[in-house]
Amino acid sequence: PAFWLYASSRKKLLPSKGTMGRSGEAVCALAETEASAKAVTKKCFIIALFVVRAVVIEALLSKLMTTESRVRIDKWLWAARFYKTRSLAVEALDGGKILVNGEKVKRARLVGSGDEVRVRMGPFEHIVLVKGVSEKRGPAAVAATLYEELPESRKAREAMAAHVRAMNSGTGYETGRPSKKDRRQIEKFRRTVGDER
Repeated sequence: PAFWLYASSRKKLLPSKGTMGRSGEAVCALAETEASAKAVTKKCFIIALFVVRAVVIEALLSKLMTTESRVRIDKWLWAARFYKTRSLAVEALDGGKILVNGEKVKRARLVGSGDEVRVRMGPFEHIVLVKGVSEKRGPAAVAATLYEELPESRKAREAMAAHVRAMNSGTGYETGRPSKKDRRQIEKFRRTVGDER
């Protein structure tokens, strides 16, 4: 049959019951020496099942290998610890705060090594290159290996942080909320301004 030609031309080891470790030609010879045609047909069917199973497993493994090198952008943002939850990452994606290679993307967009991702968080913008992918969220040390921030992005972020600090320095409350003494002075000032009206 055509299957025997296929099996013997490939000359692979075909595992089957009673023929473990024999080549396709040996199995064919063994099957042809059998007395009945029914036994030959049964052995052909068993070998065909093993070949089909091997092909299906190989196809599935190759598909897994290709998709593992790329992952959804929402999962990657979560795994790289830009956002605490995937739903926050999705909100940022829907709001247009994430760009991949300069384009606004949806949550199902696949990213892989070498892609440029721009993440805007408040007044700060992170421009990073994807170095690795992960579908699981790990510790911060592992998350830092998933990307590399560009030097110009880091400089721009530091300049923006200095600008934000300079804007907040005029309020007089650089260390946080007013102390109890400060609150008393504010209340005293409000009372005196209210009395003058």
